[in-house]
Amino acid sequence: MIDEKPLLLVVATPLEASPLCRGLGCSDPAGDTGWRVQSLTQNTDLIICGVGKANAAAAAALALSKRIYGRVLSIGIAGLLPIQTSHETDSPLLGDLVVATESVFADEGIDTPDGFQDLGRMGFPCNPAGGCGFGCDPAIVSLAPAWGACTGKIATVSTCSGTDARAAHIAQRTGCMAEGMEGAAVALVATRFGVPFGEVRAFSNTTGDRPRQIWQMPRALATLTRLGGLLRA
Repeated sequence: MIDEKPLLLVVATPLEASPLCRGLGCSDPAGDTGWRVQSLTQNTDLIICGVGKANAAAAAALALSKRIYGRVLSIGIAGLLPIQTSHETDSPLLGDLVVATESVFADEGIDTPDGFQDLGRMGFPCNPAGGCGFGCDPAIVSLAPAWGACTGKIATVSTCSGTDARAAHIAQRTGCMAEGMEGAAVALVATRFGVPFGEVRAFSNTTGDRPRQIWQMPRALATLTRLGGLLRA
């Protein structure tokens, strides 16, 4: 456990929630039951939100309106974006854990002939403090070395990167190393409720042209089981 304050875990699917709960030493959670908060331990709750930003935001808001939490974690799998690393730094591998330093709305905005403009540049920032990213709780980020995890920004997208061009565009424009479909939406809600937020994911696949993507789903799910054990410790 991170600390003694109640912890809310927001997970998109039962596929991701089940291994996490095994690591926590809890019974297999019920599937999507209409955004019902499930108590895993005395101080840890889970809500299975469904895939995507709308589901994640609504489920997180519902849960946060019912109980005061110390932290909210968005947890699941992620696609590995094409990133550049220095020769001193190993590239993350499929199955590795990544702890977000920032959760970023990556495709909220407008495509123009001159390039993409996000909502922040249009004068409608996703984050009330400005911009389209949400800095994650430093207390969560600081756990990455002990967890054997890399750190970096995670993009939240409505459309996953199934072409090389899109994957490169998301990576270059946002500086993100991974993409998921819920994190920034949970971060937005947590920010509105004044609750510290973190996002932790396991790399399950590469992004880019769909027929050439490499998948390691079993390894990623095993990593989520390990994460459950880390949260339990």
